[in-house]
Amino acid sequence: MQPHLLARTLCGTLLFGLLTGCTSSESGPKRPEPCGPGPNLIGNPAFALSDEQGMLPWKAAQHAGQASFMTSYGDGVFTVERTGPEHWFSLTQFVEVNELLGRRLEYRIDLKMDTNGEGDIANHDPGAGLVYRIWGQPFANLPAVTRQLVQDTFEHEPRLGNHDWTLVSKLIDVPENATRMQLGITLRANGELSVRNPELHDCGPIPPEEGGAE
Repeated sequence: MQPHLLARTLCGTLLFGLLTGCTSSESGPKRPEPCGPGPNLIGNPAFALSDEQGMLPWKAAQHAGQASFMTSYGDGVFTVERTGPEHWFSLTQFVEVNELLGRRLEYRIDLKMDTNGEGDIANHDPGAGLVYRIWGQPFANLPAVTRQLVQDTFEHEPRLGNHDWTLVSKLIDVPENATRMQLGITLRANGELSVRNPELHDCGPIPPEEGGAE
């Protein structure tokens, strides 16, 4: 990340606990309306940090091994940059699904990236962007058995390259037998990914003629 870009766009830098301050002056195009009128179901969409709870409910993780990612945040923008050999980083949260079974959701976020899939990362299906997973009970007579029912990892465009702020949106159909849902962003590429304005909206019941997750 170029120092002048960091100073202009972010008001904090976090490397598992290290914080510095600055200001932001960037803005983007007007966002279209979400699919439904309800509230944003994402917790802490501004990526705010507190002394008591950190950035909860967001949780950061990387592939085990050497610390390989620098994360920056501030003014509602979260940025992650690959700086070492490990190949993936994620920032995710769990969303309560009890009231969302059989519902269609819209998950959307603004992305800005300068990434590539060259070198050692090429063997790991490189990309950057949205990720979500849904677990549930696939067998009605075996309620203790839980399996992953739905997974989507940056199956959208753009997912690599140099792109200014772009709104990316995915529709998620929550199965009736879902028990847990996790969503967020991931970087599995060289370079950096910035995100802002994460939203999750209830679009209504899954259309009966379609059914199943996108």
